[in-house]
Amino acid sequence: MKKRCTFLGCLLVLILCPVLLPAQTGFREIRRMDCAGYSITADHLGNLYILEGAGVSRRDTGGRVLYTYSDLAAGRFSSLDASDPLKLLLFNRDFSSIRLLDQKLSLQGSEILMPPEIRGNVSLACTSYESGYWVYDAVNVELLRFNHQ
Repeated sequence: MKKRCTFLGCLLVLILCPVLLPAQTGFREIRRMDCAGYSITADHLGNLYILEGAGVSRRDTGGRVLYTYSDLAAGRFSSLDASDPLKLLLFNRDFSSIRLLDQKLSLQGSEILMPPEIRGNVSLACTSYESGYWVYDAVNVELLRFNHQ
């Protein structure tokens, strides 16, 4: 009897829930800004990183540009991993390379090239634990982890 009452109670809630609760509108616009970027990401501190041309810019929550990094010789960057705002990973698919940037978008160390056996096959890259990074080899359909010291 108790199971039947619980089941009927749950069924009643599921039927009446859409009627009694107002429809959720989802996201609401907080701010609008113009940019010429082709990719955007954010860190957990609220900073926006916009890939534009041959570089990246960091903007605060108000949309003001705080820092920029660019390298015309590197071409167009593919993605930016901002999961750690103190160590940003900037990936260039065309050159199979990674650049690590600090919170002020200054280059940390030199460019990291993919190993020769997978160079040209890597389509994605992101940071990992203990100074490592993950790359996805699209040709061999493999996820690989590398350390960078």
